[in-house]
Amino acid sequence: MDLHAHTSTAEVMGLIGGYWNPDSKIMTILRYVPCRNIASSATHCDMCPISQAKAADMIHDEGFNILGWFHSHPTFAPEPSQQDLDTQLTVQQWIGHNKPCVGVILSPFSAHGALIASPYRCLIVAKKHNFEDQFVPYKFKVELISSNLDSKYLLGQAWNIMYKASNVPEKSRVDFKRAYFLDQSITFCDKFISSVKMHLAKCSDVNKTECDKITQGFANICYS
Repeated sequence: MDLHAHTSTAEVMGLIGGYWNPDSKIMTILRYVPCRNIASSATHCDMCPISQAKAADMIHDEGFNILGWFHSHPTFAPEPSQQDLDTQLTVQQWIGHNKPCVGVILSPFSAHGALIASPYRCLIVAKKHNFEDQFVPYKFKVELISSNLDSKYLLGQAWNIMYKASNVPEKSRVDFKRAYFLDQSITFCDKFISSVKMHLAKCSDVNKTECDKITQGFANICYS
């Protein structure tokens, strides 16, 4: 998701998959499939229904459940807009009321600093108590796990995302070799790799050798 968000200065989106344990109330997100946008800008995007259906099939074909959707807020905080809440409610209804469905928002180009982990938020919407027609977002606690991390699979999926990103309109497509617009001393690739390293630092099972392997793999993809 972080890589996909870094490929464009406009909003990007996709579906997320994995497993839900109703006993422990724990959702494990293991898969992300990017979707094509019907319309996209720095503050708005609409998911193509055909692309959405294909992404859903891919997630199901790999044995995962659809757990929700993802989109980026390129240069502003990962706080949901009213349109985001409306879309979240629509996706929740599409997946089914008795099934878990989350929305993930990530901000790749935060003004709070260049060399930081991309901030993100995981949420659902539900009716507020005593307010029949008012839906509000509820934020989830997220923990990054890495006990079964398959770096080869991860980088393979990253190549797929970069291939699809080549179809992004040129005006919003990110050239990872170019200077990062919020800090001219680094490239877009440096900015992304910094985020990857900081996210991986939160994964206790990823040692330095594995971290270097993953970040070098991502760098090779960005500079390809």
